Amino acid sequence: MNPKDQTTVEKIRDWLESRASERVAWKRISSLMSAFSAKRWTSSLKLRMNSAFSEFGILADPPLETLGPKDTVYLSLRKLAESLDDPQEDDGFAEESDVLPNQIAAWHQQNIGDDDPDDHEFRGQYLQCLKATAKGDRQFVWEGTSGRGIVGVVTYGEPLIQEGNRYARWGRCQLFPKPIPPEKLLSHPATSNRFGKNGIRALQGGPIRLAEQEAKAISKLVGGLKRTRLPMDEPADWENLGHWTGKDGLAAETIAENAICTLPHLQRALGLRGTAEKQVRLGAGRADIVCGNVIIELKRAVTTNNGPDQIEGYLEHVSAERKTGKKNLRGILVQQSKFAGAGMKQRLANSPFRLELWAVFENQEGEWETTQLLGKNP
Repeated sequence: MNPKDQTTVEKIRDWLESRASERVAWKRISSLMSAFSAKRWTSSLKLRMNSAFSEFGILADPPLETLGPKDTVYLSLRKLAESLDDPQEDDGFAEESDVLPNQIAAWHQQNIGDDDPDDHEFRGQYLQCLKATAKGDRQFVWEGTSGRGIVGVVTYGEPLIQEGNRYARWGRCQLFPKPIPPEKLLSHPATSNRFGKNGIRALQGGPIRLAEQEAKAISKLVGGLKRTRLPMDEPADWENLGHWTGKDGLAAETIAENAICTLPHLQRALGLRGTAEKQVRLGAGRADIVCGNVIIELKRAVTTNNGPDQIEGYLEHVSAERKTGKKNLRGILVQQSKFAGAGMKQRLANSPFRLELWAVFENQEGEWETTQLLGKNP
């Protein structure tokens, strides 16, 4: 960090500390630009500010990457935003775990992506786990369909929730620099049975338990498993159990999918014309909803690594199959949160397709609403 930025962020922190009773204070992006001696709201400026804020324990909400120069950002000190009962969080550093992973789960290739360079706050998401999973437990990630093998490890925090007969904890995934290929797992005496023709069948469903000798062998194959960080954030209100799963045990994505396909006011708001079809196979995957030249993919939370690549794959297939120009197709990413994730604005802008981000959710009266977060109006 250069000396000028350090002086600037120290002044901002002092200002926040003087307003501690309010917990959260606001700043206009234009005033922050002036504080950092910048005239343009550029990617490099956002990176500088994110780095400075992270080092001094300052939180920005919404994330800087999602804002424009005329927007307002809310700033707070991490020691005020986190629980004061947990001293490990007061210093602005995430808790870490060195627990030997006791389980493994298969993920779809399109839901893995790359580590997010904008995730300075170590954000979490609900990830499936075994019922007995505790805070600090870890899980190896097997990438299904790609043949890359074990690609990373999940570190779990709080809380644990239940969806029907499945369980999930708030956690975050960290990818390995190099995956452990299947051939290495098959050649090791401690893992050959687990990843052989018969043993691998167990990875077609939810997470499965690993024996200690299997976990130790995998850790050695990755070159020694390092300590990994727990997520520092907590689930937002919309991600609580009541929103994450319905009374009938259906996942939130399925409930929202049914709502979009059956409620005319949602279809009008989304600009859909014609019949909306659910679970349509397109190439190697199955799109959640297809309506003419519009493809909709639903996620609990859309991120740069969770959603865009998948829907672009579907759109690529449709473009080639129907011989349709990419700009004549629409891809709609749907989540329940009313906030766009870090880097999403730039990610959609860089797509060769017309991508949009929408929030579809039930309000307090139990009525379905939708609002567009990013992208061109329908």
